[in-house]
Amino acid sequence: MGAVLTDRPKVWPWIVPAGPMLWGALAIGGLGCGSRSEAPAPAEAPAPAEAPAPAQAPAAAADAAYPMARVPAGRYTVGCTPGQGADCVGGLVEVDLPRDLWVGVFEVSQGLYGARMGAHPSGQRECGPDCPVEFLNWDAAVAFADAMSVQAGLRPCGQQGAGPAASPCLGYRLPRAAEWEVAARGGADTPFSGGATAGPVAWTAENSGWKSHPVGQLQPNGYGLYDMSGNVYEFTADPIAEGGWVIRGGSWANPAGEGRVTVPSSITDGYADPKIGLRLVRTAP
Repeated sequence: MGAVLTDRPKVWPWIVPAGPMLWGALAIGGLGCGSRSEAPAPAEAPAPAEAPAPAQAPAAAADAAYPMARVPAGRYTVGCTPGQGADCVGGLVEVDLPRDLWVGVFEVSQGLYGARMGAHPSGQRECGPDCPVEFLNWDAAVAFADAMSVQAGLRPCGQQGAGPAASPCLGYRLPRAAEWEVAARGGADTPFSGGATAGPVAWTAENSGWKSHPVGQLQPNGYGLYDMSGNVYEFTADPIAEGGWVIRGGSWANPAGEGRVTVPSSITDGYADPKIGLRLVRTAP
């Protein structure tokens, strides 16, 4: 695994907007996302006075160094829901999530990645161990997830990711794009993860000082998840036809609009970028 850490591209690739997500009616292995249909979210969630305390993963399965919050099972609607505004591009999709989903409260940090893998590849090392790890490719992200599973005594999910709905992998893995959006919405219908505007919740080109920041400094969303808009893009398990991977969330170097919960982008397979990191999820037993 050490060799992966230095597998950097000679030239940073462009991060390509992937265009509207034309999901239509969807049931990806029973996954679901967005606002739950049985309890429509308001157009704008009120900003909490203090960070909500996320429900924690069961002690027997949790890693104290990587806290996780629960996204409840149910049917969710994503895409251009009313709170996304008139400029939202695309349609609506309903996806079922048959099991609870545990989602990392924070983006994976340089410190955690280095502790599990022996080193980390980040381009912004001066940011420190609490800043998101970045400059790793998709294969390295999957290898890290598998290392986390082995550490916890769980079966590694590998490149198959979530696996079939009837017998899903219960180890650490990258989220599917639909899972990512339901988690990012946090049970509300706001353009950004945790709010109607980017400033309170996201490090973007407008407020970052052109650098990444330690995780968890801004306002979380309703599930207690931080930095799902901004700071670094996050890999998903969804491939693109041209050979690459869907990434979500925008970054410290991108305009705020790229961090909206409905906006997908992509990166070429094999490439890394100092604006792309990861967040892990687990399917509940």
